[in-house]
Amino acid sequence: TPLAIIRNETEALAAGVIPLAELPDVTTSIIEETDRLGHLIDETLLYSKLAGGRMPLKKTDVALDELVLATVERLRGTFMQAGLTLATDLKSTRQSLDPRMFERVLINFLMNARFASPVGGTVTVRLTHDELTVEDEGAGVRAEDRATIWDVYVKQEGSAGHGLGLAISRMILDSHQFTYGVRDRSGGGAVFYVRF
Repeated sequence: TPLAIIRNETEALAAGVIPLAELPDVTTSIIEETDRLGHLIDETLLYSKLAGGRMPLKKTDVALDELVLATVERLRGTFMQAGLTLATDLKSTRQSLDPRMFERVLINFLMNARFASPVGGTVTVRLTHDELTVEDEGAGVRAEDRATIWDVYVKQEGSAGHGLGLAISRMILDSHQFTYGVRDRSGGGAVFYVRF
């Protein structure tokens, strides 16, 4: 866990057993783990607020294709660094939703697709009048896991997260009364979808 790594490396620094040449690597590691711990705390607090009904939606009429495109463009560099192509097929669509919360769901779907995809693969975001999908070329989600991946602290094998992202997404989508799920992608991989 981030806390264990921070503690071990800090104790090693305090004991003076870290060679001077390794000091930049150790301090960088501590900073990265502190960031991971902060992210975990933020996700846990958000989950608690959503579960307790203390985070009301701020719905507005949104040009969803513009929101999706802006989100994709912000993440495009991250995908390129991972050796992935991020493609879009977006139809002009308006929906009544909380843009900040919905963007969080989209980012979660995209980052899960990033970690699931093989190097050289393509992640595709499609938007029609009644559905948004994020498609990857990874191993897919086993049929027996499709219901439980939306539960808190449930992680897919090889996931880089803490098991909170899809649980938070579920609460946001339930609050909007949207239908959502995951299905197989033709040719392999997973398709996470939201239906309006």
